[in-house]
Amino acid sequence: MNFSDELAQQLKIGNVVLFVGAGLSIGAGFPDWVNLIHPLAQDIGARWPIEEIDLTPDYLLSIAQHYQNQCGRNALIRYLRETLDSGEKQPTAVHRLIGSFPISTIFTTNYDDLIERALVQIGRQSNIIVSDPEIAFWSSERIQIIKLCGDLQRPESIVITQRDFNTYFATHPRLVERLRTNLESMSPLFLGYSLQDPFFNQIWDRIGLDFGRLRRWGFSIHFEIDPLKGDDLRERGIHAIKIENIANDRTVSLLKFLQTLSVSSP
Repeated sequence: MNFSDELAQQLKIGNVVLFVGAGLSIGAGFPDWVNLIHPLAQDIGARWPIEEIDLTPDYLLSIAQHYQNQCGRNALIRYLRETLDSGEKQPTAVHRLIGSFPISTIFTTNYDDLIERALVQIGRQSNIIVSDPEIAFWSSERIQIIKLCGDLQRPESIVITQRDFNTYFATHPRLVERLRTNLESMSPLFLGYSLQDPFFNQIWDRIGLDFGRLRRWGFSIHFEIDPLKGDDLRERGIHAIKIENIANDRTVSLLKFLQTLSVSSP
């Protein structure tokens, strides 16, 4: 079976929910999770693994936690706001393209505002949700952007440390419920997620789909995927689609692939 064709078909009939990770913001000049956390480790003198395989989600979250323990929450949030300040950075063509897809909901773990700004650029209205009470303002007339890890302009909403993630399901029960509903009834497409992204495992495994072999498959786009990790994703119900990195430009390469999906979309 051609998984790209299956994904395109699900997208065409409006059965796809998007999950956007840090990889999509790299093209606009933002760091990925590893490069976001590394300076924190340097500041507190924490050991940084030599091997990439040791840069696990738990390790990255623990560094953020240790930094907060030593320097305080205020310093941690200030670092994020300074490092991820949009400034003159602009949404990429990929942001604008996914905003034109026939979708109603985008879940993102990114703190930046590139998705929202891209939607403005293409004339679509959005509704931003970062906390449980804001679900009450859900609107079918707008595309919903659920910022699972919070928004830089709302410091109290940021989810970044090990404790933040460990308590997420208790502190955001309604968002988790809405997340579960979407995963149960839609085909999720993961864009810009690496296996180091702390939320990658959480949003699929910890929520726990209870449909067994009848559950909907997810799709995840990669430029590189270890065969063993690909097997692991498949066992967890995710089709890993590998695409070619054209001219060593991942943003352009992803754009071209996504354009092939949207050719027949309304």
